[in-house]
Amino acid sequence: METKERFWQHGEEGDRARAAPQICSQLSVSRDSRGEGALEEAGDSPSVLVSVEVEERRRKKVEQRRELERETGDLEERCIRNAAVIPDLRPTEEALSSANPRRLETKPLWIHGRSVVEYRRVYSAVVEPMLKNSLGNPRGYSLELGRQIKQRLWEALSCPTLQEVFHPDGRVEVWESFAPLLLCVGDFFGMTSEAEAEWEEYKTGTKKAPIQTYILGAADQDTVKCFPSADGCELTENITYLGRKGVFTGASGLQIAYLSGREAQREPAPAYCFSPKDVDSLTAPLVSSSKFRGVDILLTSQWPRGVWQYGNNPDVDTRSCGASSVAHLAEQLKPRYHFAALEGTYYERLPYRNHMVLQESAQHVSRFIALANINNTSKKKYLYAFSIVPMKSMDAAELVKQPQDVTENPYRAPVKEMQKERERAKPSTMLEDEAAPQFFFDMSSKQQGRKRHSEGGGHSQHKQPRKPPQPTGPCWFCLASPEVEKHLVVSIGTHCYLALAKGSLTPDHVLILPIGHYQSVVELSSEVVEEVEKYKAAVKKFFKSQGSRCVIFERNYRSQHLQLQPVRTDLLLVTVSRRRFHIFKERHKFAFEGLGTCDHM
Repeated sequence: METKERFWQHGEEGDRARAAPQICSQLSVSRDSRGEGALEEAGDSPSVLVSVEVEERRRKKVEQRRELERETGDLEERCIRNAAVIPDLRPTEEALSSANPRRLETKPLWIHGRSVVEYRRVYSAVVEPMLKNSLGNPRGYSLELGRQIKQRLWEALSCPTLQEVFHPDGRVEVWESFAPLLLCVGDFFGMTSEAEAEWEEYKTGTKKAPIQTYILGAADQDTVKCFPSADGCELTENITYLGRKGVFTGASGLQIAYLSGREAQREPAPAYCFSPKDVDSLTAPLVSSSKFRGVDILLTSQWPRGVWQYGNNPDVDTRSCGASSVAHLAEQLKPRYHFAALEGTYYERLPYRNHMVLQESAQHVSRFIALANINNTSKKKYLYAFSIVPMKSMDAAELVKQPQDVTENPYRAPVKEMQKERERAKPSTMLEDEAAPQFFFDMSSKQQGRKRHSEGGGHSQHKQPRKPPQPTGPCWFCLASPEVEKHLVVSIGTHCYLALAKGSLTPDHVLILPIGHYQSVVELSSEVVEEVEKYKAAVKKFFKSQGSRCVIFERNYRSQHLQLQPVRTDLLLVTVSRRRFHIFKERHKFAFEGLGTCDHM
């Protein structure tokens, strides 16, 4: 008891108090080894020695912690004290200026073209109600529910006008408020100095189009320079050049076909003209589908020849007005609304039917509207405002209703005569265009090149281009198949499309797939290979901008449809990847063949 009291007198601090059991054990050992009198001989020395040892240990501990703080700085301290805080690993302004002249960007985060607040609002309106049943209780998650959630979220993000209201009893109310569009036919660009100066203000951003505007291409040689690409592009904010020809499908399903320029009078056709082959390449993939009923809107620069037959007469000289190719296009595509210009006058034809009475089933009617020039001296109408519901969203009975003033189709007889003339004028050695698959994409970049065998003896033998084989059963990757999950599609081109992988290896795993049904790369035609290379280059460029690289491989094992699979990889692994491939080759007795930078897969 005497020794314990003495220890507590010397050990006033907490660290010393925690050493009490050790002192007691030492004292008990001393008592056993030295006898009863040993305790009194030790005096105060055990307590004093322990106190000094504790102080030394505490001093070293403080020094170690200070040294650690000096080495790691505030970053380590934040990570230790609050593990939930994500450390800021971005380089400082000084380090960035010394290594790279670029500065840190402070742009806000955007998700699918929306701010974080807008994205959360869409997510709350679409996803959260789907996670509850009619009683407001949480629903059990299933694969089907997950698929529905992704589909609804994709539709809400890609079509902002789509609005849904989920009622407590499980009913879903959907309506669409379509965004306005401005469609321009005729000559969009003026050639005066005032017009060029005004367009320069739009290009620099001084002025901005108030709504989304789509225009046709050049209709004369002077305006060809205003269009940088024949395939269509965005000229400035809210002003988009559609292209020479193609089909544009909006998020609501509205289908707009277009053909820019004038009918060519000679071959090769000038840059502002189109040929009969251009018309055929536009119509063939659409009308070849058994489900094709027509397009919602057709935009052409020229009038269709003979459109006034069986209807009201226009205020133009009909002997030189219109193009036969445009008439053939309108007869094939059956547009609900057909707009044109270039004749400098306004003309709204009576609606005409697209079927023969008592011989064919009823179809929708078509309306042709030609617009005058803006600010014309005759005050003729140059603007036509209307609202339209996409054909795919309409009831069949409502779609085929016939107005009282409907007339016969003006293109029936003239088109047949035109086809006979074209057949007579067509050279025997001309190769027919390959009919592209029917999908919603722009076909303006369809390649004209075809392999031909034409030398020797005045005779030539041509081989029909090989068409993609048809699938033997349902295909998950054919874009026209109902099996494809379109909510995973990222981008659609002319011959290929890019999609997210359903069973991804990494979060950035994507697929490059042909739109047509090809089983492997070796079966691809030249135009498909060219577009595959463009997609590969775009994916590589994207990953490189993120500080990474990618590995692209084809898995061709019991697969009906070609799948090129780019997978993201860290930049650090690129230097050792080649060596790892060789190690794998040696281990499994494989033989690899290296491809040059210009070789495609």
